[in-house]
Amino acid sequence: SEFLLEWQIAPLHDDQGQVRYWVANQRDVTERRRVARMQQERQKLESLGVLAGGIAHDFNNLLGVILGNAQLVLLDIPPDSPVQSMVVPIIEAARRAGDLTRQMLAYSGGGNFVIRTVDLATAIRAYAPALQRIIGEQSELRLQIPDQLPSVDVDITQIHQLLHNLVRNAAEAIGDAAGTITISAEARELNRAFLATTFLAPEIAEGLYVAVAVSDTGEGIDPAIVARVFEPFFSTRFVGRGLGLPATLGIVRGHRGAIKIDNRPGDGMTITCFFPVIRTESPASTGHDDLSHTAAPLQLALSILVIDDE
Repeated sequence: SEFLLEWQIAPLHDDQGQVRYWVANQRDVTERRRVARMQQERQKLESLGVLAGGIAHDFNNLLGVILGNAQLVLLDIPPDSPVQSMVVPIIEAARRAGDLTRQMLAYSGGGNFVIRTVDLATAIRAYAPALQRIIGEQSELRLQIPDQLPSVDVDITQIHQLLHNLVRNAAEAIGDAAGTITISAEARELNRAFLATTFLAPEIAEGLYVAVAVSDTGEGIDPAIVARVFEPFFSTRFVGRGLGLPATLGIVRGHRGAIKIDNRPGDGMTITCFFPVIRTESPASTGHDDLSHTAAPLQLALSILVIDDE
């Protein structure tokens, strides 16, 4: 296989000052260059995340004015008024714009997380019917899920959004052709060598993780652009807004996990998300929010700043 070398070459002189030999020292810098590229990519994504989060917050404030006033107008006009047909599209457009800002907030890691202890095997099986509706009838959804997985602390709404994004991306990769989308899950012990091949790896620790993978039988993508799929609004297809995978990355980042892409040009793609298993096992949540699980993994001293205006 190809590898990169760094060479340092120096001359050796004789007593008359003539060059008699050259001494070359070579070092394999393949890994160092790879780590440097990953560091640059991560810094770029972090910068884009800050930008996306700031825009989303400000945009939400503007949407609140538009949506609130449009709803008030709708209350003040008669049902048979021709103005109503003009106001309703404003409300619908504002709500769709709100969905976009939520995706941008998810990408930035600034979404609202309600953490609960969950068995992802049960959660994925329960959400499968909704995912089948995304795929449609031309493709098949397969589950390769064990009866039970180690418990993880997650926001189940965010996990649903993550599955929605990955399955929709897989369905778009297959297109109008018949295909298969497979959702699999397993517990995996991840070491530093494997984590080095994932996105977000430098920020997480070795240990036991629950791996959730979505595979498709599409065409895969050009290997040259794999690193760009998490950039906001970057898309290889006309359909979609290019926010699904960036939002997925943000959700994984918010759960202190990692994500890995296995791209097989001409034979599909697998995207795997890794979520850390909680160190002290406890019964999976029955649906009640447990504030202790919200605070425990973060171990932060929090302050609340309230800013009020008119």
